[in-house]
Amino acid sequence: MKKKSLLFIAAILVILVFAVGCGGAKQGGDTSGAPAMKFVRIGTAQLGGGTYNHGLGMSTVVNSELKGYKLEALPTSGAVESARMLENKEVEIACLGVDIVFDQYNGLGRYEGKAWKEARLLFPQFGTYVNIVVPVKSPIKSFADMKGKKVGVGNPGSAGYYLITHILRSQGLNEGDYVENPLSPTEQTTALRDGHLDVFGYYTTPNSPPVVELSTTMNVRWLDVDKAKWDAYAKANKLPFTIVNVPAGTYKGMDKDTATVSGMNVYATTAEMSEEMAYEITKAFFTRFDDAVKIVPAIAEIKTLLPVITPVVQWHPGAVKYFKEAGMKYNEYAQ
Repeated sequence: MKKKSLLFIAAILVILVFAVGCGGAKQGGDTSGAPAMKFVRIGTAQLGGGTYNHGLGMSTVVNSELKGYKLEALPTSGAVESARMLENKEVEIACLGVDIVFDQYNGLGRYEGKAWKEARLLFPQFGTYVNIVVPVKSPIKSFADMKGKKVGVGNPGSAGYYLITHILRSQGLNEGDYVENPLSPTEQTTALRDGHLDVFGYYTTPNSPPVVELSTTMNVRWLDVDKAKWDAYAKANKLPFTIVNVPAGTYKGMDKDTATVSGMNVYATTAEMSEEMAYEITKAFFTRFDDAVKIVPAIAEIKTLLPVITPVVQWHPGAVKYFKEAGMKYNEYAQ
């Protein structure tokens, strides 16, 4: 009986494989005239991080709603790589910080003399915040106390690495004043707990799992970023980031409001994407918005951000077409 059961299961598997094969053949060469599948690649960030999960949630609901399209969230080393991939047509959409989009578009910073005017915005992704954290008993009370200390700055090439090093410079710490530790958030948590790191630095979404884990597995506190110093530095370096106060209680150990640098991530594409494609993807995403929020709760923030974001480059006309159709408020791009 056991042998017959195994043979029966094997036969079923063969039938399923055959059926799938036939279905695949119909979609491939001459088929019944069905339209070709449109593949859209999304450059996100590190696998398992907030940016990657957000892109995965977005692509999942769009795929379930929009027939004829296949969106795929691709892990990358971070925003800098995703921006390069977008410019080189290795992806059709990229999850980027507004600073990266702004600099790339205008030929500033790392893109000095290499302005790329093809970037367009689809819709905001999430607000982002820098966490500068030390053990509760650490002698480090301010940025000045970090001289000679081991500081976590995130993965090289990521938006976090770029921004955290800017923050350190704005607060008076130049290269060589501290020991740079380019570690992932998980590696930083382990190193901080084991005494091999003095300062945890991470640029991420609110209630980020790595920061929650850090604050629940050891006693920590947050350092404030001096607003006057940051504002002057950001203005001089044309950085589109502001100081915000993260409310006390956001994380365990955050006993007071904490002044930190905040930015925003966006879904960016290029002028080459057709108006139809941008419209269909935007419409499908917002049609299934509630389902996306169930997958990734942070997605809920998009509808709050859309009416207030100051676009650093032009919106894609396909996205604007849907915003107007759906009566969604947004700010026009002003050069």
